[in-house]
Amino acid sequence: MELSAGVNLPLAKTALALDVAGEVYIKRCSRMPSTSIRKTEYDPDKRVLSVWFVASGNRYEFEGVPPETFAAFRSAFAKGRYFNEHIRNRFRYRLADNNSG
Repeated sequence: MELSAGVNLPLAKTALALDVAGEVYIKRCSRMPSTSIRKTEYDPDKRVLSVWFVASGNRYEFEGVPPETFAAFRSAFAKGRYFNEHIRNRFRYRLADNNSG
């Protein structure tokens, strides 16, 4: 699920706040401005990053992704480039059931 920066946002009871390098992030999902990545979700408790790809429509789950890596991914100008250089082939992954996204 996506973590969006926001220090003064009110949190719903079900929202998850995460502090990374002094910034508070709220767990949620959203689409990405990328030609290759349709959307992402991040679960900071499990440290699992889910990535949906545009071309195939497949969702992959990457295990053991630190919150700092996800935060840098979300703020990167070129999402696909950051993904290829810092996530792909660096974390264990699996093809996930696409019915949940």
